Amino acid sequence: MAYQSIGLGSAADDGTGDSLRAGGTKVNANFSEVYNLLGTGTALCTGITASADDFTLVGNSYNVIWDKSMNMLGFEDNAKAMFGTGNDLQIYHDGSHSYITDTGTGNLYIKATNFFLTDDDSETKIGMVEGGAVTLYHDNSAAKLATTSSGISVTGTVVTSGNIELGSGATLIFEGASADAHETVLTCVDPTADRTITLPNSTGTLITTGDTGVITATMIADGAITANDLANGTITLAKLADNSVNSAKIVDASIVGGDIAADTVAEANMADDAIGSAQLKSLSTLLIKNSSGSTLKTCHCAGA
Repeated sequence: MAYQSIGLGSAADDGTGDSLRAGGTKVNANFSEVYNLLGTGTALCTGITASADDFTLVGNSYNVIWDKSMNMLGFEDNAKAMFGTGNDLQIYHDGSHSYITDTGTGNLYIKATNFFLTDDDSETKIGMVEGGAVTLYHDNSAAKLATTSSGISVTGTVVTSGNIELGSGATLIFEGASADAHETVLTCVDPTADRTITLPNSTGTLITTGDTGVITATMIADGAITANDLANGTITLAKLADNSVNSAKIVDASIVGGDIAADTVAEANMADDAIGSAQLKSLSTLLIKNSSGSTLKTCHCAGA
């Protein structure tokens, strides 16, 4: 039914307007239409209930309530607030967990000048500052990981179950005990094949080619170096302290004549009894000569 307007006439009591009865009839008709649309008053219509303070939208299973005393629009468990023509964005609580679900086309954007994600105790978990860092926190403590203009900054210990891979040209830089202008940089040349550096199962100091005088007798086990490990001429007198090489350090028959340059072994370099029967057992005759080649003494050995 269309809205019915009461004719009031052109002037008071001019007899051109609706009679009292006709006007009352139109009023009743208009109210009847509103009444039929909204319901009986106590139940305004199916799915809507109201009291002096609250207004409830009744769903098939879940309700939405305007609570005047709490100044809030409340969604019961599983009642959803949906946005978008295809209900693309949904916000609801299922009784156990809360959900913000974006199932539509495009991205979900949360915009803020500075954005902080906290728990229900107001402890910060993630902080994002406009024009600055994105920071991760642990148990509301100091920042553990933060982005910087050049990469990331990590506070604390990094534990990984996988590989740590450095990109092309990247290096490891160690600041050391003092935060100053001096660092130790670990880098590598461009490999032509896969290379592996294995650290020993022991405690000690790594030796580099730039070190001097750092290899001591305690670093070399008895018999660890054989003739095959030494190129001819690689060990000179300047590298050996007096009495530093004795029979305990040399594997039997590991040093042959080709490994010793002429005049490189002097009396000062040989400890008493450094050459014993074990070292001479395969020789029948030992000639001791001077620098001019003249025989000074002939020794008949165990192989005679």
